[in-house]
Amino acid sequence: MNKKRNMLAGFLLAALSPFSLQAYCQEADTGDGKDEWRLAVDVLKGRDDSMSKEWALQFLEGTLEEERDAFVLNVLGIAYLHGLGTEPDTVKAVSYLEASGAEGFKAAYHNLGMYYKYAPVGRQDFGKAYEAFCKGADAGSTDCLYDKGFMLYKGLGCDQDYAASVEEFRKAADRENPSALFMLGLCYRNGYGVEPDTARAGFYLRQSANLNFRDAMLELLKPEPEYNPSLHGLSISENMEIPDRMPEIEPYLPNNKRVLAGRYHGLLVTYDWSGEKVISEKPLTVDMGIDEDKAEGLWLMEGDSIPFAASLTDSGELCFDSTEVTMYDRYSDTYQARYSFEKADLSYVSDMISGKLRLYSLDEQEPERPMYVSLMKTGEHGEGNAVDEEGNGRIYSYPNPYRERVTMWFELEEDVPAAEINLYTQNGMFRQGFRLGALKAGVHSFSVTPDASENTYIVRMTAGKRVYQAIIFHER
Repeated sequence: MNKKRNMLAGFLLAALSPFSLQAYCQEADTGDGKDEWRLAVDVLKGRDDSMSKEWALQFLEGTLEEERDAFVLNVLGIAYLHGLGTEPDTVKAVSYLEASGAEGFKAAYHNLGMYYKYAPVGRQDFGKAYEAFCKGADAGSTDCLYDKGFMLYKGLGCDQDYAASVEEFRKAADRENPSALFMLGLCYRNGYGVEPDTARAGFYLRQSANLNFRDAMLELLKPEPEYNPSLHGLSISENMEIPDRMPEIEPYLPNNKRVLAGRYHGLLVTYDWSGEKVISEKPLTVDMGIDEDKAEGLWLMEGDSIPFAASLTDSGELCFDSTEVTMYDRYSDTYQARYSFEKADLSYVSDMISGKLRLYSLDEQEPERPMYVSLMKTGEHGEGNAVDEEGNGRIYSYPNPYRERVTMWFELEEDVPAAEINLYTQNGMFRQGFRLGALKAGVHSFSVTPDASENTYIVRMTAGKRVYQAIIFHER
């Protein structure tokens, strides 16, 4: 993918390219003035130390008094952005870069967009970055065509749109932009915005690799695409159903937030950038304690035990304090990337938590793909299987309310010779029954399609001498 370090490494090159300067000089009379231009640029780039950077900056600013030049405006914008010959001044930098782009230097829009995309915390603005890239793309900048496509691909500062991103990548790829060729190859390999086409994907990836684009080389070595339904299944149980697309979450937490405390078991599901396709699912356990509006506990995933602390809001948000995790990333050089937890929009119903988790990539400095959390309470905070006041075990339902199918989730402390699940109306009338046979100790799930004639069912499961029960609701 587009790595921040690669983008910033090319930042000064785009601004201070000798080829760009040469093009401008060829349009004007050569002479001492132009020689000093070249010297000033080389000094700012660190290629010539015969003069100070302060001199170079003052000289270039002085030339604007006689003639405003788009390239010089761009160089000054970069100088103020990075503190070359002066203290950094982002206000002046943005002003110079905007003026440079408006007066015809297309690379200035790329530089301006990159500033907004990777600005320090609190000043990052994807909307302004996308706006700058669009202006540059309209002006014909190859880099900005790719930049605009990348923002559309992920939905940064704009509505996510694979099809529109493909169009921008295609325009830049026609000019042999290696990053665009790589992204176009990804789109065809995964079927993002286009019909999947292995031959076309290979063609574009090889073109990018031939231009020494390392990510393309690595992608060609991977046997499977990012989106491959055959590789994703039911991680917890063969009956566990995963939403085909990112569900809409209506955040809700009870007034008494202490009921959230407990041990939960479930899934973390990651979708592609559109939220339409599942690209991974991981078993997840969360052990959480609650003190008024504060939550703390452990996030257990893929062998990692991650302590966390967070605040609970009345609007249903879990806002994390400084909490980081390292996870697999297909496009990272080491296949591991660092993420920070931002927040989760949560809905709590009948001991089940569902929600949208928001992670932020610390390596790429941008939000991570949509993530869905589905958790069922399996015990009290720091303890084992939950029981009611009469000593009966609890059975949990997913989702609840349900539309058609509902999955029952329960935990057995010991092997049982026989188990069965029965559904009753609120009046106690039997409606449906399911025999489960002998079951081993551990977590189990069982999916059913209840008779839609009732809005509410009481679920009762008998497992050996234990009784498990819950209430499920049909979503009308």
